[in-house]
Amino acid sequence: MTTTPVWQSEQFLAHPAQQLYILDFGLFQVHANNRVIGIPGYLIKTHDGRHILVDTGFPPKYAADAEQATLEDGLGSFGRVLSLTEENLPPAQLAKIGLELSDIDFLVMTHSDVDHVGAWGDFPQAPLIMSRAERAQSKPRYFDESPIDWPEANYQLIEGDAVLCAGVALLESPGHSIGHLSLLVNLAETGMVLLTGDAISRPAEFEEG
Repeated sequence: MTTTPVWQSEQFLAHPAQQLYILDFGLFQVHANNRVIGIPGYLIKTHDGRHILVDTGFPPKYAADAEQATLEDGLGSFGRVLSLTEENLPPAQLAKIGLELSDIDFLVMTHSDVDHVGAWGDFPQAPLIMSRAERAQSKPRYFDESPIDWPEANYQLIEGDAVLCAGVALLESPGHSIGHLSLLVNLAETGMVLLTGDAISRPAEFEEG
């Protein structure tokens, strides 16, 4: 018996999402090969007007004093923040598209690294959606030298690939982390867009394997 992939399911294809916004959560340099990576988040507006926020960037302390925050978390062994101000935090990024924190209906975490979970406690009204495998860890990944606790939240845990709502599917993509999630978004005008999170962070990774 074959199972229909979520991206071919009636629920996923019923209605495309209206809009997808890319949020700028700052710029980071990894010491290995001095590669520079942007820290993105995403805002998806569904066909029925709901708002899905994907990831939340670094904690606000990095915008206040990136050097001190890096020391506190031991992140300097891995890389350094190149650019991150209050303009790169969720309140300012959402304001650019006319939204407030309270407008978020769902919060999706691709995984639990420090540059993704910085504001995940700022959306108490929104279910926190992540993979069951990621949440099953005793602590969030955050950064190895500075573990944190899981926040109090209304968790919705995903096992396998799943449709979040019409036009938005969650895809298991372990590797970067044990419970990494990617998203497939079906947009009304653009068609299918794959948001890979850190499963693929640079085009060169296709060739590197």
